[in-house]
Amino acid sequence: MMLKKIRRRVIENDLLYLLAEIGIATFAVSAPPLAMIGFVIQAAQKHTERLSARKIRNSFYSLKKRGLLVVEYKHGKTALMLTPEAERLVHLKNLQSAFEKKKVKPWHGRWFVVMFDINNRKTAARNALRSLLQKFGFIYLQKSAWVYPYDCQPEIKFLKSFFELRDSELRVLICNSIGNDKNIRAHFGI
Repeated sequence: MMLKKIRRRVIENDLLYLLAEIGIATFAVSAPPLAMIGFVIQAAQKHTERLSARKIRNSFYSLKKRGLLVVEYKHGKTALMLTPEAERLVHLKNLQSAFEKKKVKPWHGRWFVVMFDINNRKTAARNALRSLLQKFGFIYLQKSAWVYPYDCQPEIKFLKSFFELRDSELRVLICNSIGNDKNIRAHFGI
């Protein structure tokens, strides 16, 4: 049962990312709300054949229920909009591809050390941040310090905003040397 819920959430998130990718941050058509659902199904099926119309429709309604999509009908037009929370989730997903693109760039000899000291009241944010840093390819240097060989300041600035952290809670240090970095260089292939 739990696996089914996880699979359903993955499909919902895929649909959300797909809608953002094809440009439905705000979209309006001169049609009733039911026609909008048909448009979403058609657009999603053009981009991915693995989702059936039923799964797309169910995911669409679930995204609306979770407060990530808003459908409004005004003046004979139906508007489909991603909520600010949905836009934040999409941006977070885009961070991962941004980090992957950085790995093909040449290394300029500087290390970017992300350090955090997050209050115990924000344990969930601290754990999520740690998990994301690991997912994005950072290497654990020591407790609450992670290292990355490419400039990641804009992405860390977004994460700071996303988790509502202060400058004193999350910092990026730019270092020419971090001591014996032989193993870290080998890990990153530099």
